[in-house]
Amino acid sequence: MAERAEGLRRARKEETEKLLQDIPVEKMRELALALFDRQPGLVLDTLKTHEMWRGYHGSFSRPVTWCVCGNCRDMATVLEKKFCGQEPDRCISTLPSFSLYCLDAVVLRIHRSYREDTLALGDTEEPGEDNREFCHAAFRHFLLWQYGAVEREQQVIIPSCCVWKINDMWPDPFGQYPRYVPKH
Repeated sequence: MAERAEGLRRARKEETEKLLQDIPVEKMRELALALFDRQPGLVLDTLKTHEMWRGYHGSFSRPVTWCVCGNCRDMATVLEKKFCGQEPDRCISTLPSFSLYCLDAVVLRIHRSYREDTLALGDTEEPGEDNREFCHAAFRHFLLWQYGAVEREQQVIIPSCCVWKINDMWPDPFGQYPRYVPKH
C-alpha cells in the first residue's frame, strides 16, 4: 500500500510540475496573487518557504541523550521528551506510512475539508494559519494511526521525532508551536 501511495504521490507531483512548466512567469505571478486573495494565510507560508530557499533552516538542534532513534530534538517539558523507542533505521518519523498519513498535503487537505464541513468551521484568514492547520491535522492523523480514537480525557504525547518532522514540514511563520499542556 505504501509503495502504491508513493507512486501516486510521485505521479501527482510530476503532473503538477509539468503543468507549471507551461505557465509563463507573468501568469504564474497572477495565479499566486489570486491564490493569496483566496487564502491569505498562504502569504506567510510562502514567505517562510522563500526564507528556506535562501538558506534559513530553522533552529539548530543538538542530539538529545534521552532518544534512541536519533531524530528527536529537545522539548520544552520533561513530559514532552518522549521518543518513539525505535532504532534509527525504524524510527516512526521515517516510515513510509508516517509520510502518507501525517505529511501528505493532499491527504491532510481532505481531512481539513471534511473537518471544516462537519464542524461548520469557516476558511481561515489569518496569516500562517494554513500551516498551523496542516500541523494540527497531521497530529490528529498520527493519533488516529497509532492509537485509534483518542478520548479528550486521554493524555497522549506524540514522540519528539514525529512532532518535529511535522513542524518542519509546515513551519509556523512566527515560530510558535503548540506545547503539551497536561490536564489537571
